[in-house]
Amino acid sequence: MRTLALGDHTIHWLATDTLISDHDLILKLHPDELAYAESLKFPAKKREFLRTRYLFHHLTESPSPFLRQHPAPPVWPINLTGSLTHKRGSIGMAVLPKSRNIALGIDAETWGGVQAKLAHKILSKKEIAYFASLSYPYEDLLGIAFSFKESIYKALNPVTGYFYSFQDAHIHSIDFESKLIKASILKAEYQNIEGSFMRFEEAQDRTFVITAAHLHL
Repeated sequence: MRTLALGDHTIHWLATDTLISDHDLILKLHPDELAYAESLKFPAKKREFLRTRYLFHHLTESPSPFLRQHPAPPVWPINLTGSLTHKRGSIGMAVLPKSRNIALGIDAETWGGVQAKLAHKILSKKEIAYFASLSYPYEDLLGIAFSFKESIYKALNPVTGYFYSFQDAHIHSIDFESKLIKASILKAEYQNIEGSFMRFEEAQDRTFVITAAHLHL
């Protein structure tokens, strides 16, 4: 397990090749979580579920199950909040005290994995023009934008219950020196969404962009 510093937040990263024994899973997980895992038909989904709950209990020491009532996100302990992400079998999780009054979302995507032909679905015309003015590979920028807008959704949806599309969020700036991003939600009260991004090489064949979006409630 690794810890990644992303802006003001810490991402706890469980790589896909990190071994966790069945014995450790049984010791860490709540019986309700183990029972739910047995109901999952696909081995990859079962593995992802078990390893996510293992990471949750390792970080929080919570005795309660970390379950969800679909389509709502999993319920955090009363004194904590956080966000999680999955990509190619790896899991990232951020946990912080609810007393900080921060809505947080994190997301991981394959670096350079978003094709340029999808730009019009992810970006507004104004954002496309802004990205074209930057001296960085376009598909790298597009991947950062895709991931950050996913992080915005993960931060806000548990607070508002609203489904935000890619076009609802507008990225104002991406700073490659500070790795900071500024954005807002169009036609809404959330005008000061800030965040960070990083390029993370987990292994030779697995490089990710990881983003975090937060706003003060």
